[in-house]
Amino acid sequence: MLMKIYQYLQPENIYLDVPLDDKDAVLWFVAEAFASKGVVKDSTLLYEGMKQREETMSTGIGHGIGIPHAASNETSRPALVLVRLLRAVNFDSIDGKPVKIVLALVVPGEKVDTHLQMLAGVARLCQNPDFVNIVNAASDSSALGKQIENLEEATTLL
Repeated sequence: MLMKIYQYLQPENIYLDVPLDDKDAVLWFVAEAFASKGVVKDSTLLYEGMKQREETMSTGIGHGIGIPHAASNETSRPALVLVRLLRAVNFDSIDGKPVKIVLALVVPGEKVDTHLQMLAGVARLCQNPDFVNIVNAASDSSALGKQIENLEEATTLL
């Protein structure tokens, strides 16, 4: 069964038109967003885990999308944060293009299968050309969450 990303993406974890200047600021923002929602206790530990992951290989997957992620003992549940940046930032993406959409995820450290399933779900969602259009056109976090749900449900019916 395919993992549905919308089930882990609450409207309060969708941030639109966030003014950040670089990849490092994006990673800090995401780590602090997870901490502010109680997903992780220590934003610094999550930031460092994501930064270490980025140093191994960029999570800029192309088409203006970045998917920073980390397994962390700081969390007991998988979670997602979506950030649409006000201005695209360099993310060392595989296609060399800057990133404007960030779908960040964190999973419990011991949940390797969940981590891989979530990454696969995020990748599947990001490969849908309608996803970028929906995110870029969104003016409301709740409506965007519902549009992503509809997109995923329609895609799994094919």
